[in-house]
Amino acid sequence: IIGLCYSSRYNDISNKRGKQARRKSKKSKNSYRLQAQQLPSHLVRAMEKDRNRSKKYKDLAMKSPMYDNVRMYDAAGELLCTISKKKGQWYVNKGLASWIDNGDDDVTSIRLHFEPKARTSRTDNKEYVTTDKLNQCVVCGSEELHIRHYVVPFVYRSLLPKEYKSHMSHDIVIVCAKCHVECSRETHLRMNELESRYACQPQFLVDQRLLQVHKFASALLKWRKKLPLDRIAEYEDVIRRYLIEEIDEDDSLLTNLASAGELTSAQVQKALESTAETHRVPNPKYVPGSELVINGLGGDENKIAEFVRDW
Repeated sequence: IIGLCYSSRYNDISNKRGKQARRKSKKSKNSYRLQAQQLPSHLVRAMEKDRNRSKKYKDLAMKSPMYDNVRMYDAAGELLCTISKKKGQWYVNKGLASWIDNGDDDVTSIRLHFEPKARTSRTDNKEYVTTDKLNQCVVCGSEELHIRHYVVPFVYRSLLPKEYKSHMSHDIVIVCAKCHVECSRETHLRMNELESRYACQPQFLVDQRLLQVHKFASALLKWRKKLPLDRIAEYEDVIRRYLIEEIDEDDSLLTNLASAGELTSAQVQKALESTAETHRVPNPKYVPGSELVINGLGGDENKIAEFVRDW
């Protein structure tokens, strides 16, 4: 009896909380709809994009911390840098280092068994490479939903000389999902500004006539019932002239094309399929904007260094 009472009480509480959650969700949706009705359409679209984007934050975010801050010491005990646990385990597995047991359950230091050729701890980057990094957004300080952000966009970084794209950990920073959107927007604006200085060829060559036929055919197949009659007549006239000029005379679809009657679905579908790949073809003279920007530096080390610093 006592068990049944507790079970009944638990069910009552669960049902109550479920109703409260549904009521709160419904209230939130109603509030959003009311707000949407009072705003211009472009702001409503922006709000909708933000809502849809926020649902993907967890999937896009890193599943583990970016910085493990494992300290790496040389054989004499001098701190060289901080590395990831994966890299530390690689050194240990290769027999190049061993974990330093400092009495804690979590071992966060290794000692090398050899003398390294280069010591970044004795260069200008000493403070950066030897300091523990915080797993938080570099913009707002948020400690969750982190995404790796390339300071120099990867499309440029991948084309730079080797010394600018290997072991450049400070070129990759942590930002939260919201700040990543803003950073990406500013990055693309700057990329467009840089690439606009060069005469970029379009990636595709577009035949405007075939593009028009393709769009009209697609509209008729999808929205014929909702289109006004004069618009349907205009679209069919363009498609009919295209079919008469382009389709083989032996094609059975040419039947009744000369008349002013309504085009069949098969005829419209034929126009759509025949222009699907022909209205837009790759431009053989196209060169990506990123290549034009990097080639514009002419391999000059000073220009490359300044380009990286500007970002």
